[in-house]
Amino acid sequence: MLMVVKKLAHHHLFISPVHSSQPQSQPVTSEHKTLLPSIFLTNAQSLVKKFEEAEIIFDQQEVDIGVVTESWFSPNIPDEQLSISGYNLFSQCRDRRRGGGVAIYVRNELPAKEIDVPVPNELECLWVNIRPNRLPRGISSLAICAVYIVTDSP
Repeated sequence: MLMVVKKLAHHHLFISPVHSSQPQSQPVTSEHKTLLPSIFLTNAQSLVKKFEEAEIIFDQQEVDIGVVTESWFSPNIPDEQLSISGYNLFSQCRDRRRGGGVAIYVRNELPAKEIDVPVPNELECLWVNIRPNRLPRGISSLAICAVYIVTDSP
């Protein structure tokens, strides 16, 4: 299976699966998409400050799953302020100091739930299990992880 990877900006990466039968020189269209969801990955360095940009990218790129590192979310910010219309938000804030944090946005149509996976304390990590209605044979669900390694970790 081919994956089309587009670098959208300095810290943004968009991954979209396509059928392997599609010639690589052809543009990617919706008819070439597989049953796997598209994934947008970004190291936001404060998504709060770039929220409108994220909403535009999610809409224009038809993002199914958005994975954010360095979200800089905090418990003081209400979830409503961090919500993107049409998406469920899963997030883990850094509690010790400013910065860091991870988040995963999942399109509402994709059944998803957070899963508890033990990880070392020096990692900021969030796991979400996603069960789209249709997947390729042999795949029953997707486990998506947003992970950020704290710069001063051992």
